[in-house]
Amino acid sequence: MTQQSYIRLWLERSERFQLEVELALNTQGITAVFGESGCGKTTLLRCIAGLDKAVGKVNINGNTWQDEGVCLAPYQRSIGYVFQQANLFPHLTVKGNLNYARTRAKKKIAQEQVDHLIDLTDIRPLLNASAAELSGGEAQRVAIVRALMTEPDILLMDEPLASLDSTRKDSILDYLNRLKRALSIPVLYVTHSLEEVSRIAGDVILMEKGRVVQHGAVTNVFSSLTTDKLLGKDASVILEGRITDIEHAWQLADLQFDGGTLKINSLCLEQGQFARARILAKDISVSLSYHSDSSFLNQLQAQIQDMSDDGSQGYVTLKLKVGDSFLLAHITRYSCQRLNLQIGQRVWANIKTVAII
Repeated sequence: MTQQSYIRLWLERSERFQLEVELALNTQGITAVFGESGCGKTTLLRCIAGLDKAVGKVNINGNTWQDEGVCLAPYQRSIGYVFQQANLFPHLTVKGNLNYARTRAKKKIAQEQVDHLIDLTDIRPLLNASAAELSGGEAQRVAIVRALMTEPDILLMDEPLASLDSTRKDSILDYLNRLKRALSIPVLYVTHSLEEVSRIAGDVILMEKGRVVQHGAVTNVFSSLTTDKLLGKDASVILEGRITDIEHAWQLADLQFDGGTLKINSLCLEQGQFARARILAKDISVSLSYHSDSSFLNQLQAQIQDMSDDGSQGYVTLKLKVGDSFLLAHITRYSCQRLNLQIGQRVWANIKTVAII
């Protein structure tokens, strides 16, 4: 029976940086570790792997790797690790790289599972190719499968797409979405890209200065005013739902979510599929009434649940409740005063379809 994983770590690098985290991880799925450069994302992964010596406790799926009187060496921890660079053995073929990991694993992975991973990531045509001849995207796909050859208890991924161009990133993100449904282990995925978080993560750990400031489902964390304050003009929310209709003539799709229906671009979407939409707070305007003579295709009835103005950004953040979902909207102080907006007030949230990511 799979058990929840628990991590409590403290590490002092210098007077300027301390890592101090306490986390309970889901038993499976991708949890993004998000934050600015230098906030401690990579250090957290290295401490879990035992590569950096921190004080505390690491228990993964009921197995204690670190606690009082216990500190397993990195090679004794059942970990798959994917770095920014693929780090394949250039003198071996793709198949040789996979077999190298497989033969050194403590647990024997079934051939059926190996074939499944190879097919999920579309690397079967590459098996006999030299690792030195692979493109960056191909090499990272092989590195991901190689990390899973040991049947690890947790997969750690440290900005695996950082060195890839946008086209190859899109491709890898699609493969990761396939993989996350097949894996029964937790995945910690370090990134500073909101796009990557919205595409693949179920949960997110938001870090600042070595500490966890928010941890939970992506839809909840990014609709928080605490997160809004940290992200500033990059603040956004993530809505998820099903595609219920596609208007091919207009390249539009209906995304049914807990608060209603959004018109979004239909590119690469199919009716009935699960989909997500990320909406920047700066791309939402507010009005007191519905406007039929507007180019806005999305006008959603909402209620102001909370408001924030820290006085430094020149705008007010509104937290809007739309059904069971939440939006964040950035509007000027002038607009807030002119409309006499108050907590609890009913308004309309207006969103341009072309602004939805």
